Amino acid sequence: MTASSRAVHRSAALTSPASDRAQLVVDDVTGDVVERGDALAAISYAIGTLQLDVPLPLPESFSLGSALFVDFGTLGYLDAANRQTVDLVGSTRLIIDDSASLRVAAGVSVFWDSPFGPVQFDFAQPLQYEDYDRREQFRFSTRTSF
Repeated sequence: MTASSRAVHRSAALTSPASDRAQLVVDDVTGDVVERGDALAAISYAIGTLQLDVPLPLPESFSLGSALFVDFGTLGYLDAANRQTVDLVGSTRLIIDDSASLRVAAGVSVFWDSPFGPVQFDFAQPLQYEDYDRREQFRFSTRTSF
């Protein structure tokens, strides 16, 4: 298996925040988050990956490879119109969390050059995330070349 066939195509931090900007419905009396709304798009981001290829003790004919990785990233900053707090019915209000906090995940990738094309399995553990993130611990992906 060549290094080029194992190019990593993971998104930063397998925590899948969709955005760091979350709509939160907050109870004004208790301060508790009552509901988490949709994520909002941000106007800037930064992502990165560190990967160490690790050979498997298997015959070359198996076409298997592996790697250890750390993914990290952040999304940030909404324009002023999207940061407004909205008062809702009763003692609740909608606020926007615009903190640009960092997400980090570490894990193991297994690569297989299958007869149908390259296949990748990612097993990850989110290390730094927000409570409202949709965390992913497994991802399966395929690629093809023309």
